[in-house]
Amino acid sequence: MISLSLFFTSFFLYFITLAPSITTVDTPEFVSAAYTLGIPHSPGYSLYMLIGHFVTHLPIGDNPAFRMNLLSAVALACTVVLLYHSLLRFVENRWVAVASSLIFASSYYVWTIGIIAEVYALQLMTLAICIRLAVALWNNPMPRYALSLGCAFGIAVAMYPASALFAPGMLAVYVSLKIPWRIRILSGGLAILIFFASLLYFPIRYHANPQVNTVGEFNSQGEFEAVDLSTIDGIIWLLSGRQFQEMFFEQGINVAEPINWFLGNFLGIGVVMGVLGLAFWWGKHRSLLWIWLITCSVYTVFYAVYGADDRQTMFGAVYLLWMIPLAVGFEDVILPLKWRNQIVALISLPLIFILVNFSHVNLREDNRIPDYAEVLMNELPRDAVVFGNWRDVMPLYYFQVVENRRLDLELYNLFLFGHDAERIKSVTDNLITQGKVVVFLNNSVPSGYSTDVLFFQVDPFTKEMAIHQIIR
Repeated sequence: MISLSLFFTSFFLYFITLAPSITTVDTPEFVSAAYTLGIPHSPGYSLYMLIGHFVTHLPIGDNPAFRMNLLSAVALACTVVLLYHSLLRFVENRWVAVASSLIFASSYYVWTIGIIAEVYALQLMTLAICIRLAVALWNNPMPRYALSLGCAFGIAVAMYPASALFAPGMLAVYVSLKIPWRIRILSGGLAILIFFASLLYFPIRYHANPQVNTVGEFNSQGEFEAVDLSTIDGIIWLLSGRQFQEMFFEQGINVAEPINWFLGNFLGIGVVMGVLGLAFWWGKHRSLLWIWLITCSVYTVFYAVYGADDRQTMFGAVYLLWMIPLAVGFEDVILPLKWRNQIVALISLPLIFILVNFSHVNLREDNRIPDYAEVLMNELPRDAVVFGNWRDVMPLYYFQVVENRRLDLELYNLFLFGHDAERIKSVTDNLITQGKVVVFLNNSVPSGYSTDVLFFQVDPFTKEMAIHQIIR
């Protein structure tokens, strides 16, 4: 009954704030790729594409983007339930586990990934399964739990390859429990086998020449050169994130940002409770704490050196892990209180998170991105060749691929030119020589061209006036 109540409460929060269509930078690409069994940017997300393909063709809602948003809501609500069962291992009061799970469900960055078409909600669900099985293994170190954990971890990495950063923590569990080497090897083998099986998606779809493939670059003739995903080198290129290698160590090691994400996600209150929980945990369950610290540290360091704009949501795995000391600290704070005050604390704290974050995350009426793309489609000249950054071009790409609109437009994602201004100039020179109408979105025109303003439109991301220019 408690599990069902947690699921439906969480799902209700996500459903009433669910985005109606495409949002953010990656969602148009993810939906388009899933809809056509395509290959999105590195590291590819094979399992997410397969699940998304099934979901985008369900007779639910009025567009595939809404269906994938709904998938995130269901996955994150399942994560909340799994978290609750894991927390019961660390706290004695089940209502503390309930309240802590609801705090997680309604924390800011976690809530935002449950209402859009992003892989992070399904990543958290698969990692929550791993944590639940790790807890079961710790309580009862039997081979079936060890092997189940290996399978679950393989699925988690297949869903989101960065989940491999949890491997040191998983290994520490096996070592601490003195699981026999035969079982360790078999468990690791199952994880590797499941992950490698998911990689078959890439050569199969690569040879099918899918409509959506953003793994590669445009050359100086404007032809897209896809990375050969039928080779081992191609797969390694994809999984290693080489497509975004310039974003690593772009700002050095930035520790301040993860701290700010924590403060924002947990409203400061959850951070204080988590610190108290760590102190309490140190005194009672030191061996478990070391495993927790190893897992958190590896994941935190990785994203502290990565420069992507949406790192705060990529950090969801650490928010999930933080719930263990938070729940421990929460219980330590409220247990000395009288029972009436305990009830007030258990109800009021999750309610504070919901009330504070609701208006900030609510996307139910948010059609900024599709409306923006609609204006672009209505204003762009027929047979225009359109250049723009990822966030400008991919919404147009979505409408072309999923809704078969404005197929006359030729779209170029400037990111896929490898930031090579000379290459972009070479392509545009050739297009202009052919008499093509070339349009640049958001002041991205290379130097040396004479341009006229084509039209103005408010950029939904920055809220600033975006100037779309046509080369003359």
